[in-house]
Amino acid sequence: LFVHCSQLPFDVLTADGGKGESESVRRRVEAARQIQKERFKDSPIFTNGHMSQEQIRTFCSLDSDSFHLMQTAYTSFNLSGRSYFRILRTSRTIADLEGEERVLRRHIEEALHFRNVEVES
Repeated sequence: LFVHCSQLPFDVLTADGGKGESESVRRRVEAARQIQKERFKDSPIFTNGHMSQEQIRTFCSLDSDSFHLMQTAYTSFNLSGRSYFRILRTSRTIADLEGEERVLRRHIEEALHFRNVEVES
């Protein structure tokens, strides 16, 4: 399975990741935590990492393109059920960090990339 990721612009790649970048990341994380706090306000959990399978089905609904990617990844990587749901939880968190309401294909691609890095380490 090949997952296409766009190339970073050279100026972004070589930019100084100083305090401004750290502040931006901090704001994104705080916003994502607030989204999750609101999402799970009537639940005993607080983060996407603790979602049940039923909650994953509710909060990680996929369009047909994203569903096809997950289906292909499941087969190609010989994923377990646990891995499949972990990728969806991670995708939901990536979407939250971007302020996206839905989990999109690019979020799944990024989560799959993280999984491959984990397997290779």
